[in-house]
Amino acid sequence: MPDCAFEYFKSETPTALVVCATPGSRAMVLSSTGTLIWDALTREFQTESDIVIAISEQAGVSPDVISDDVRETLTSLHESGLIEQG
Repeated sequence: MPDCAFEYFKSETPTALVVCATPGSRAMVLSSTGTLIWDALTREFQTESDIVIAISEQAGVSPDVISDDVRETLTSLHESGLIEQG
């Protein structure tokens, strides 16, 4: 993960929000599945599959249900410069 700042904010909904940004960029706000993905990334999961499995277990849904959301969120985070793909 490149140098970035992030902070969790509690909300009235069950899921907190994460706001993250790299220096000189616009902040990105993550909620719902995005928050779970960010949390998984901060725990150093190594593959997209690892993240899908972790989130599916945490959310109580099938990996097939969330795999597209995970891929799209990871792509957005990468395009925003918040994560590196490798």
